[in-house]
Amino acid sequence: MKNPPQNKFDEWIDTLEQTLKFQFTKELLTYEHFQDQPTTILTNPSPELKSFADHYGYHSPDFPLIGKQTKDHQDLLISRQLLAFIQKVEFSPELHELLILELIAKLFAYREMPKNYSIDLPKQDGTILTYFVDEVFDLWQGMPAFGLLPKDKRKAAPILLIRGTNFSLGSKAGIASLLNDLDPKGPGFHAFNNSKETITQWLLKNSSPVKPRAIGYSLGGSIAYYWLIEEPSLFNTDPAFASIVFNPPGLPRSHFKLLEKISNFPALRSYVNCGDAVSKIGVLFGDTYELSTTEHLSPLNSHTMLMTAQPICLINKIDTEKENKAKLRII
Repeated sequence: MKNPPQNKFDEWIDTLEQTLKFQFTKELLTYEHFQDQPTTILTNPSPELKSFADHYGYHSPDFPLIGKQTKDHQDLLISRQLLAFIQKVEFSPELHELLILELIAKLFAYREMPKNYSIDLPKQDGTILTYFVDEVFDLWQGMPAFGLLPKDKRKAAPILLIRGTNFSLGSKAGIASLLNDLDPKGPGFHAFNNSKETITQWLLKNSSPVKPRAIGYSLGGSIAYYWLIEEPSLFNTDPAFASIVFNPPGLPRSHFKLLEKISNFPALRSYVNCGDAVSKIGVLFGDTYELSTTEHLSPLNSHTMLMTAQPICLINKIDTEKENKAKLRII
């Protein structure tokens, strides 16, 4: 069992976590729902999945994998074993789909996946959808994104998978990631702009027979937004192949204004977590949903939690127009 030493930054995060528990209430960090739409309740039938999320979660003192960058090949094997386990569990169709997407964004995006590495994604009908890493992109100073292609290009969309913030201050990529969080033009904009030409070529090359989708978490979600807004024609408009974003900051005003000029915007679903302060920054838009549990989560724990692994996950559609006018919102 790993027990990584705690550095100064981790100590600061822990201190901030404790402070924020008392600075914000759950009511202040909830999001404005459509009152006329019902709450969707997802029930996780697997205690083993919850145990995985606890043992390998971001705040795990022993073995953090979710939302934490690691280079050990063994961590990839652990992630693959989880997918094999999920294939044996009977989840509801909606929970199954959202769980796989959340694992791609928060678990696999943080692994060191080399070119040609394959991932077997279990489908709800018991079959397997195999992807392989076609390209590993350097967004800036070692910040990675992955170009994933399905083995059968007729049945699934290529995926541009973008890693979220990397808090490893001992690495060049970690420092670059944190600097991108603070980009005055918007979180991640420099990384997006720096890698735009290379990734555009990949997207164009793999636009048939099914156009790509983007998947990102946190900072990776911000970068996915820039792609969808600045290059909408490169992404899928079919809701079955929607781009998926978890826990993103909202858009800067400059990019929100560009939305009005797009006549055929790509299919997109965004998920923010109740209690997460990160998504209270910027402008929310489109089909955006709040995920919550029956627990009161602190802001940092909410941002990093694997929500679909909790015993109960609640989904409410957000009234983005009303939310963008909310008192506790920074735009």
